[in-house]
Amino acid sequence: MLHTLDLFIKIKESNVLYFQNKHEVYFDSLILPKEKGIKVTKIFNNEVHGWCASLHIEVIKLLGKHVIEESDLTDLKRHSNLFLQKHFGLNADFDNHVLQRIDYRHDVIIPNNTERQLIIDLFNKVESKRNRQTKKTHFTDDDGVRRAFKTSCYHSSKSVSGLIYDKEAERKNANVEIESYEENVLRIEVSVRKHHLYGRERNHDIPRHLNFYFKKEMYRHYMQQYILNVFPTSDFYTLAQAEKAISASSLKTKEKKVLKSMLDNITNGSIDTVKRRKSPATFKKYMHLFKTLDIHPIVIQKHKKVSSHIGNPLKSILS
Repeated sequence: MLHTLDLFIKIKESNVLYFQNKHEVYFDSLILPKEKGIKVTKIFNNEVHGWCASLHIEVIKLLGKHVIEESDLTDLKRHSNLFLQKHFGLNADFDNHVLQRIDYRHDVIIPNNTERQLIIDLFNKVESKRNRQTKKTHFTDDDGVRRAFKTSCYHSSKSVSGLIYDKEAERKNANVEIESYEENVLRIEVSVRKHHLYGRERNHDIPRHLNFYFKKEMYRHYMQQYILNVFPTSDFYTLAQAEKAISASSLKTKEKKVLKSMLDNITNGSIDTVKRRKSPATFKKYMHLFKTLDIHPIVIQKHKKVSSHIGNPLKSILS
């Protein structure tokens, strides 16, 4: 359900003095405490909140488990408080936190590497803009070189990102040891950042606190909004199999003809190609018909050495 958290804890000047005495460093030192799954990234003082300590938490590592449930919040608070009190004194309290970022995650095991990569390639052919999310095809690496996303599919706005990627490939590319729970994993992730969280607090009275965001209900909300409303959830077929299923359906002859034509146009172009050629109402109608037939409008290329029918991993998100 969860991956990582960024937040800051409101502390007192006495906590800062405790930290300085314990570590024999000034509060802005680059030497900040860290333990497995949790670390201090910054200590600061501002007019709004006073003294604060920023924390980065890797939930899986902190709790020592990869299946994270809503009930695990109690353990997360306990581990975090032990860390805070060790470094800032007994009166430091994790409940005095303000959430800055939360990453929701859903992992799907796909043992076949070729199939896992193919699914990412197919997802990368969806609409370039949908639900206020824009598809990102390139990134700039640490050396300033522009590179294409090869093992991930990334859609983003200024405050929320949806990401589907090969977790095992990501770890290999970073030269990081692959954990057992990361093997053969297609990770589906929604990253909710501080501007969005602040807007929800200001406009909807939802405090920036884990008591409100460490919930299955919130996980479902963000997965629905930024994954399921962006990526079609129907199964993948080869063109021949998709056309066969359309022909066997109870749709009108004209509807069948249009759907088959759309498949050809998408295969030779993209969904954006079809979207530009049809009115919004017509495009919406036929995309809904694809969904009704459980046929993904992006088909498996016939030269790919995989099954002619691949189940859509997104279906397991809300199960």
